[in-house]
Amino acid sequence: MEPVAESLSAMVCDFYDRYRQLPEEKSTLRSSPSGWTLKEIIGHLIDSASNNHQRITRLQLAPELQFPSYENEKWLAAEKWNRLAWPEILDLFKQYNLFLAHLIRNADPNSLKNRWFGRDRSGERIFSLEEMIADYLKHLKEHLAQFEAQEKEILK
Repeated sequence: MEPVAESLSAMVCDFYDRYRQLPEEKSTLRSSPSGWTLKEIIGHLIDSASNNHQRITRLQLAPELQFPSYENEKWLAAEKWNRLAWPEILDLFKQYNLFLAHLIRNADPNSLKNRWFGRDRSGERIFSLEEMIADYLKHLKEHLAQFEAQEKEILK
């Protein structure tokens, strides 16, 4: 799991360095009426880190678990990310993901086949801890690419 942890750490630190000077007023703009703001994209990734923190830890303690579903639109509406300052959101994103890299790096190898019965973007599915960790990194990459594309669109 070391390569995943290192990729996660590097990706998050690079993103943090590139966007820590993002102007506050840009962080709450939408590229479309139904789209997320830049703050909401990172807020969604913090939610993902929070959910995966629980999954990574708990799946090392039990061979099989079922977690509640994550309703991203309802979470974003409840959390009001646009009311927080950009530096606060970015710091939380960085620190939470560095902690996840620590968890991944130190995950018990004997627990990597433990299973989570859950729902991903394609529906009900069974994930091993190892698959879930790999999927977390993939999900993070997708949303960071979304962030970068939207940030370019906003700056036009």
